[in-house]
Amino acid sequence: MNQVVLSSSDVNGNFSELYSGFPVADWCDVAAVIDRNAGEMRLFMNGIQINSCTISGDDNFSNSAPLLIGSSAEGSGWLPFMGAIDHVAIWNAVRSPQEILSDFEGGLTGTETGLAAYWRFGEAGGDHAIDESSNANHGLLGGGSETSKPTRIRFSHFLITLTSMFCSRLTPRWSTR
Repeated sequence: MNQVVLSSSDVNGNFSELYSGFPVADWCDVAAVIDRNAGEMRLFMNGIQINSCTISGDDNFSNSAPLLIGSSAEGSGWLPFMGAIDHVAIWNAVRSPQEILSDFEGGLTGTETGLAAYWRFGEAGGDHAIDESSNANHGLLGGGSETSKPTRIRFSHFLITLTSMFCSRLTPRWSTR
């Protein structure tokens, strides 16, 4: 089993982490919800909640650090994700368990209300991951470094991106509230 780690902190330095395993060599749809109003973080796999923990309800904060997908800025203690990532969606509102299950069962179009960013990683090449929401939060693969750039692999019916994506020009337009 590999692990998914979801972490959150607030302006007062309160830090929470949520861990959950997932099977190796199986496609999994992983969704995470940070709900500060309810004081809870929840993790879903294939539309079903699998873990949760309490978090601080203090206001969230923003910073200029890039959004990392499949990697961590917390130092060398975290290994990068080693696997395939087919798509990533970020929302500007708390998603209900029913909405998460519906997204899992029906997929996304990129035009859903509240969708802040949606990367399908379907580009045939190049250095960018195109945000297919209306917000143009395009990402730079590997942070522009050729040695950090993920490897693209083609399956018979779609293209996916391996390992990590580094969004160096991402201007966040979402909230965890």
